[in-house]
Amino acid sequence: MNPLSNLLHCQKLYKWTVDLSKYENSKNYPYHFKDEINPGNTRDFEDKFRKSVNDGFPPDQYLVCGEVYFWKNNRSPQNKNSKTKETLEYLADPEHQKQFIEFLKELSRNPIHSNFKNFRQACNLPNGFATPITYLSFYKPDEYPMIDKIIANWWKDDKNRSRFGIEHTPLFVQRKSDGWIQAVTELDSISNWNAYLAWKEFCIRYSAILTKATGTLWRARDIEMTVWESHKKCFLLDKIL
Repeated sequence: MNPLSNLLHCQKLYKWTVDLSKYENSKNYPYHFKDEINPGNTRDFEDKFRKSVNDGFPPDQYLVCGEVYFWKNNRSPQNKNSKTKETLEYLADPEHQKQFIEFLKELSRNPIHSNFKNFRQACNLPNGFATPITYLSFYKPDEYPMIDKIIANWWKDDKNRSRFGIEHTPLFVQRKSDGWIQAVTELDSISNWNAYLAWKEFCIRYSAILTKATGTLWRARDIEMTVWESHKKCFLLDKIL
């Protein structure tokens, strides 16, 4: 299989599916936590979040943030329900909604670490990393890919770093026990943000390459999903150009 075919094959393997109705308090929300999010409607889910933000969170539309939290953390059974509940309770405050919108937009315009710190606070996730970036990715998927330990493991693999010419880019700081990306200390947070910006630029660059090679629009998020699936399935991607 040639490098392009291999990459397109991995893209098709992406199957992340989450039933939002499995949230333990879903029955409290008649217009939310009803859908099953799968590869066929993930973009619609992103669009729903983005529209809610750009519309200034009309009544109850902030609830989509809880849906995104539950979707992102669906494989964390120990806290996906409790943290989703905390997110919804925090964002029920109109002032917190305003801050969430303001700091998300500012981060999307100017992705410096201080803006990321402000947005983490606005998410009520002062030590968070992957989940705040998920909101950012949903808001502007052309430029901002998601991140998690699977991507971080791919990023640090010497074979990938050599093959894709990213040997000199910063690595993510990961917890030794489970590989989760650490962002508790200021130093780790800054280091991981710098690594994320390098990952972001890689995805933007490769999305342009794939758009030209395939004649269809690729976004940074699409590169991320493909890399995520390839590493999870142990497929070795090759540099296209």
